[in-house]
Amino acid sequence: MIRKNINYPFYDGSKRKIRVLLPDGANKSATYPALYLFDGQNVFDPEDSYVGVTWEVREAIELLTDQGKLAPMVIIAIDHAEERRLNEYGPFSMKYKRRKIKGEGIRFAQFLVEELIPYLEKKLPLIPKASSRYLAGSSMGGLMTAYTVLAYPDFFAKAGIFSLCSWISKDEFSSFMDQHQVDSDLDFYVQVGGREGLDISTGKEQKKTSRTYLQDTLDFTEKLKEIGTKEDQILLRIGSDDWHSESCWKNYMPEFLQWLQGTQRK
Repeated sequence: MIRKNINYPFYDGSKRKIRVLLPDGANKSATYPALYLFDGQNVFDPEDSYVGVTWEVREAIELLTDQGKLAPMVIIAIDHAEERRLNEYGPFSMKYKRRKIKGEGIRFAQFLVEELIPYLEKKLPLIPKASSRYLAGSSMGGLMTAYTVLAYPDFFAKAGIFSLCSWISKDEFSSFMDQHQVDSDLDFYVQVGGREGLDISTGKEQKKTSRTYLQDTLDFTEKLKEIGTKEDQILLRIGSDDWHSESCWKNYMPEFLQWLQGTQRK
């Protein structure tokens, strides 16, 4: 597969790295669907991941391709805003560790849909159609994924939401969902761990945190149904021993990638 990086000016004045993984032999005569991933630093490169562990997307694609279980696609990992990550991935204002954070997620989602993705679809061999656009993220990136696809339901076909961090602005997010009925064919892959509050370095678990993530995820999937998503448009995975880490999320990549292409549904 072919790796390349694109540096692009963002809405906030920063210049960010867009990490791209193309199929072997990719050229402008063929176009492909694209999976866009938040927290790009954690997708491919262990040296850039803050925990030294990645989603191992490339490894999953190579395995499935060798087995003849995956058609060619493009992976586009978008770097986060470093120390301003919470601001950017928060669609709403919030409080975290006694400090107030101004959410910039609404602006970021608009930039993503109206500027960045259209630019990438001109520069890369991508299919410029909603049916070939997928979006995914974890934790705050999962919240940003959920917000973006619901705010722009006709722009994406499928969403991957891992360890949804909706507790940080739960009431605002719930109200937002109430205002956004889903009348499209938007599908959701939703994952949560049973031990989200586990600190793997100490072995200690904040059980309240674990319960919060699990309940918030269940509430999210139920709310999706209330606003128009059909039950067979939601694939929910609960990993009883999973914690809040790429070490767990990466294990779902083979199934998730196949689900994107409609080969793994139930």
